[in-house]
Amino acid sequence: MDEDAIKQAQIAAAWEAHNAGPHGYRRQWLIRLLAMQDDKCAYCKEIISISPTGDATLDHQVPLAKAGADAFENCVAACELCNHAKGDLLPGEFALVMLDRRAQVLEGRRKRAKWRGRYSRRHP
Repeated sequence: MDEDAIKQAQIAAAWEAHNAGPHGYRRQWLIRLLAMQDDKCAYCKEIISISPTGDATLDHQVPLAKAGADAFENCVAACELCNHAKGDLLPGEFALVMLDRRAQVLEGRRKRAKWRGRYSRRHP
């Protein structure tokens, strides 16, 4: 088995273990929400998928940090980028700053990747 095949097998095993865990019901919520939303992010409307390499996440519209319920009715399917950028904002608040917040997240990722690239070249 080559390295890529081993890595894919490890990802698949971790994915199955995650789905069988105590929060497996959330995967079912995500599957239902994706079907209801035509496989699109609730915020940016990009196509998303649920898989080990997919970017679909479960987002609480009223964040748990703001006393939102951990209930199906309070959730939407969102891409990982929008979910991360939204943070603990309410949907209306996020709509006002969505493009800026998404750009900030991407810029932070770009900087971290650049830093990691420099670090790994100096320290093999």
